Amino acid sequence: MEEIENKEVTEQVTTEDTQASDDLIKQATEAAERLEKANQQMADLMAKQASEKVKSSFAGESYAGRPQVSKEEKEIAEAKKFLAGTGYEDELF
Repeated sequence: MEEIENKEVTEQVTTEDTQASDDLIKQATEAAERLEKANQQMADLMAKQASEKVKSSFAGESYAGRPQVSKEEKEIAEAKKFLAGTGYEDELF
């Protein structure tokens, strides 16, 4: 009789352990799927960002390679803007 009770208890514990393991495996699989999806989205965004960076470089929107404007040149440009429409902007500079 003890053997039958022990066998029933062992079967019950084994079933519970198997069920818990299955639940853990299912959770891990779902987490892995979410990570794969997030990684794919990140790769897509990085590719898009690289593409946009190349487009802006070819469109002349990048700051790299632009000539440096001296402080004096900036001041002259500001003065010309200030005097715009007076007729003196070209005569004075």
